[in-house]
Amino acid sequence: MTESVQELLDQAVACHQKGLLVEAEDFYRRYLGHHPESADALYLLGTAMMQQGHFDESIQIFRNVLISNPEAPDVHNNLGIAYQSKGQWENAARSFQNAIKAKPDYAQAYHNLGSLMEGRGLLADAEKCFRQALEIQKNDPDTLLRLANVVKNQQRWEEAETHYRTLSLMDPTSDEVLVNLGFVLVRQEQLDGALEIYQRILKLKPDYAEIHNNLSFVYERLGRLEEAVAAAKQALQLNPKYAQGCINLGTALRSQHRLDDACDQFQQALKLVPGLPLAEFNYGTTRLLQGRFGEGWAGYERRAETLLTPPRTFEQPRWDGSPIPGQRLLIFSDQGYGDSLQFSRFLKLAKERSQATLIFECRPATREIFDDLSDVDEVIIDEETDDEASDVEFDQYLPLASLMRLFDVTIDNLPGETPYLQSNRPLPEYIKNMLAELPSGEPKVGLVWRGNPEQARDLLRSCELNVFSPILHEPGVTFVSLQHGLADDDPVRATMQSQNVHDIGSHLQNFAETAAVAGELDLLITVDTAAAHLAGGLGLPVWTLLSYTPDWRWLLDRNDCPWYPSMRLFRQSSWGHWDDVIHRVQTELQIWKTQHRENAGGTR
Repeated sequence: MTESVQELLDQAVACHQKGLLVEAEDFYRRYLGHHPESADALYLLGTAMMQQGHFDESIQIFRNVLISNPEAPDVHNNLGIAYQSKGQWENAARSFQNAIKAKPDYAQAYHNLGSLMEGRGLLADAEKCFRQALEIQKNDPDTLLRLANVVKNQQRWEEAETHYRTLSLMDPTSDEVLVNLGFVLVRQEQLDGALEIYQRILKLKPDYAEIHNNLSFVYERLGRLEEAVAAAKQALQLNPKYAQGCINLGTALRSQHRLDDACDQFQQALKLVPGLPLAEFNYGTTRLLQGRFGEGWAGYERRAETLLTPPRTFEQPRWDGSPIPGQRLLIFSDQGYGDSLQFSRFLKLAKERSQATLIFECRPATREIFDDLSDVDEVIIDEETDDEASDVEFDQYLPLASLMRLFDVTIDNLPGETPYLQSNRPLPEYIKNMLAELPSGEPKVGLVWRGNPEQARDLLRSCELNVFSPILHEPGVTFVSLQHGLADDDPVRATMQSQNVHDIGSHLQNFAETAAVAGELDLLITVDTAAAHLAGGLGLPVWTLLSYTPDWRWLLDRNDCPWYPSMRLFRQSSWGHWDDVIHRVQTELQIWKTQHRENAGGTR
């Protein structure tokens, strides 16, 4: 009899190992009919039930086992898995923690707790768990992959790249590792490296539609537009219902200035996935780039949904443009510095329409310049960097960039009057002294060549100072750098010194100070960054240098700017090439210098 009962357990385990869960369950139950007190058999039965998706019963079995054996780490661990499958997050976390308490070197329990934390969006906690698991079980590929993913999702691209490269050495053919490695390389603008990774994947899997689509994205960023179009078409040939393929094809066509064809692709993506935020946003911004503002604002409203971070939400209602006298209206800057400077012109109309107390939330570096807006009752700081905004009381709200749709802004009714910004703040004495030390009798021209590197397409809109070299030798002109954020060891400092460019930008603390310095100059030459919007909003002369396919606000075929009457636009005639832009700037600068001298009566 004893041997027969043992055979039941042996058969149960054999079936379990083969994945025959129903059969294993039957043998476990028959065995437990003879030995109901067997904790091991109960644990294995609970595991089989859990693997079949019978989570409630497995939870009960595991809890019964723990009554007689409360320090069993594997039981706590599996109980945690069952709770997690039921969405009982706190019970799951407690079970994994109990498993670790019972067995401090339990790598799998740390791994499982990390996975739970990751799933709940607690990335820093998940990272700690995965690191602890790797301390115990070094170079475990599954845990290292989870750690790499968590680091990636915290946007620590360089560290994530290191982990993915380690994993690729362990398994050079892993699709998941290589795809993620390509992604983090793209995010670091290591486009040639990403191209090599994607091509390696396609050697292993030539029919991988998503990777052809990724190739299209990289080719477009590199300006290899025909290849970008071809790669996206290949992705769609492999998967005709691939909405993201339509989006990347549309993006490549837009970069070729085939705007209607691009919009057709974005609309095709929306047929495949109705309401897809990225497709609607791209359709909207492409119509805006065409100057067809009325058709573009609806898609532009999806902008926050296309970002890695979730959009902000409030309990209060969103303002619909109606009068709300006696209420407090919060308008918050929802994008970059340039956007807030450009769109702050609509705050006057928001005040008039709402008849409310108008509160404007901005980022710290812009506060002082927005403090001078006469139609804003209160300026507060973005809650991401200060606690002030979280305490403010308001009745309704709206993102700043949404005012344009609310007010039905078109090219024809665009409020282009300037200045709407003021630079009334006194400069620190040391800045005044730097200005006083500039050569007298020569026109002063400001320079900005880089934007914020965190901006998605900064690589395309920015350049290096040496690109300006042909104009820096123009006699009779004093050049002043307003470039902000230069590190002490930035090599461009040596370039500035050798080119006789006076550095004031490194010493400026905020946009109010930049505005005050810009007001002392005769002209600003800048790439597409916040400095262009600052000068334009102040009504100062500014020449803005644009990439071949610029942001929507600059349109495609104008040398003037409907947003800023004092601005001239200089556009690349081919992708990524600044030489022709600088040549035109050099020619125009010579003409401008002569006119400036004549207007000044030969003196300064």
